[in-house]
Amino acid sequence: MVLASAGDWVSVALFVGLLLCWWAFLAWWISRYGGREVSVTFESSDPPDHALHNWVDYYGAWLADAGYWVEEQRPERIEFLGRYRPRWEVAVALFLFPVGLIALLGSIPAHLDVTTTAAGVSAQGKVHRRIAKELERDAAETRRSAVPAES
Repeated sequence: MVLASAGDWVSVALFVGLLLCWWAFLAWWISRYGGREVSVTFESSDPPDHALHNWVDYYGAWLADAGYWVEEQRPERIEFLGRYRPRWEVAVALFLFPVGLIALLGSIPAHLDVTTTAAGVSAQGKVHRRIAKELERDAAETRRSAVPAES
């Protein structure tokens, strides 16, 4: 019976570690894609029309840079439309390369309806995961800043 040397075991361990890191990287990269539902409220003490105007001034350019455009705008409501690529398309393109690249030709419509409420500005719809995460984080910040500091 032949026993492998320590150098062979180290090589195998490095190779297995490299494969695990590669698969972890692919899982992380694919998880960045896709869309999800978002429903948040940005608290504001401004009048409703002024609060919506301020929200659009701040987030409108950011959404435009992300590929969203204004579909409909009224004094109390604005609707943004865009597109996002679902996770399964990215996974198919990666694992069935090069034929899988055909899957990247598709995308799913995204929408974000922003309306005024008594508490501030409400945004809801289905958008790209990173945009939903940022909107939720910023809405949580407005709730924290609206709460008076305890003495």
